Amino acid sequence: KAGEAIRDGFIAGYLQSDPDAVDSTEIQIIDASGGTDIAALYASLQLQPLDIIVGPLDKDQVDALARLPEHPTPTLALNYVS
Repeated sequence: KAGEAIRDGFIAGYLQSDPDAVDSTEIQIIDASGGTDIAALYASLQLQPLDIIVGPLDKDQVDALARLPEHPTPTLALNYVS
């Protein structure tokens, strides 16, 4: 439920933003819950021209993300490390 609320907030903000930004911005939503290997997902996302990554929300996944040696794409984790 928390992830859905965060997603909905981002989408609402996106839709209320500058119309030019809405037309030129693409949002990709990936459900990383349910045991997703966050390191593999993050590596695959690095192959795309992304401006920012938002997530993960799960604390264990945030811990795994924090252990990665590099974070070339700005990343906003939605939880704190242990």
